[in-house]
Amino acid sequence: MNKQDIIDHVNVDHLDTIKIIYKHYVKNEEIQSIKLLDLDLESLKIEVNNKEFTIPYDKKANNLSEIKYILIGMHQNAQYLIDLEPVQKEYNDFLKQNHRSVYLATQNKEKELLCSSTVLFRKNDDFYVYLAKVAQHYQNIKYNNKNLGVLLIENSQDDKTEFLRNSVQYVADLEEVNNPNLAQELLDELEKNPVEEKVAKMLKKFEGFVLFKIILKTGRAKFGFGKAYDVVNHKLIPIKMEEDHIMKK
Repeated sequence: MNKQDIIDHVNVDHLDTIKIIYKHYVKNEEIQSIKLLDLDLESLKIEVNNKEFTIPYDKKANNLSEIKYILIGMHQNAQYLIDLEPVQKEYNDFLKQNHRSVYLATQNKEKELLCSSTVLFRKNDDFYVYLAKVAQHYQNIKYNNKNLGVLLIENSQDDKTEFLRNSVQYVADLEEVNNPNLAQELLDELEKNPVEEKVAKMLKKFEGFVLFKIILKTGRAKFGFGKAYDVVNHKLIPIKMEEDHIMKK
């Protein structure tokens, strides 16, 4: 099989392999289009979402026939991404849930930590909080709004143990948003919830509240008992626990 035959064969039958190799070795992102353009004994040249990338092999091939086995090895290194697909979908669905509240971890000038909760607002894929200037967490955020703790946790259910509630904790920045129209829009949306209607109407009458956008950065997701994942750009990365759960004898 010559080089062009290999390229044609991969593009017809093995693009899934190239996709998973790209996600592992370059960037774990959504792929709209992918194509193998060229290869040699040291690397692949591919086109992903109309951009070209070169991916070096893990080791140099001695001849064209060896490339197959090198790609198999690279695919095996990226296998975890295939195994992650169900839990990645679970994470994506978790973010879309109607989270009514969020937990914040902030710090004051004396380096004392404060854990607090507040109503969570959402517009499209963005999250916001609306904080009173008299609140301690507002004062802490004005002192330092970088690298704060943010926790989203699944709503309690009577038929599900608390140990299995899905949750994601993030490192996040809180960016002040000077946009009264957006604040009004978010409160209008909150008012549609019968449980929150009275509070939303009351908040509209008060001054001294400030809108913040939550800029989520890296995180740690817990889905299931003893199953944890790092979160980078909303992509899950499996982590090896320093100690596994061990049953008592």
